[in-house]
Amino acid sequence: MTFNFSALPGPRERQLKRRHNNLLFVEAASVTQELIQQAQRDDHSAMQAFMERFREIVQRTVKLDKQVETDDLLKLKVELEQLYAVCTGLSGDQSTIKDAIKKLIAAISKTLHSSAKDDAHFIDKLKEDEQQAEQLYQNKVHEIKGYMQQESKMKQQMSQMSDEFNRKIKENDALVKNI
Repeated sequence: MTFNFSALPGPRERQLKRRHNNLLFVEAASVTQELIQQAQRDDHSAMQAFMERFREIVQRTVKLDKQVETDDLLKLKVELEQLYAVCTGLSGDQSTIKDAIKKLIAAISKTLHSSAKDDAHFIDKLKEDEQQAEQLYQNKVHEIKGYMQQESKMKQQMSQMSDEFNRKIKENDALVKNI
């Protein structure tokens, strides 16, 4: 049976897509269009919740006082970095949102750097945090690409195993007929 999966599915729908016709999952045969639609609705709800949180953080950022405390900026930066991580797993093309989050993080970093003019230790700490955040971004991208390649390879192997299994069944059927 053919199902209507999204082109850019969210995490719940991706899991159903992995399960579908995959012998590694006991419940592989239990994938239905209704389950897919429910997963799509759940992924959509997660996206809406994310967007509400994103808007709230953007509004807080816009309303920041010019004399904002460094700790408040650092907390905001951490929240944005967490949002970015969540955004990478959402359904649909989130490149615009991810770019917006990166720009907000860059603006906050710039503000933090300019406010820490004479504090070499704080500037070093900021640079270290930025390097770690960039490494996290790269790791997420690498991790996602790795999962996609692994999934593709597993599908290929499963298809080969299925073909081999069907071939052996035909051979056995032929042997039984000759008996």
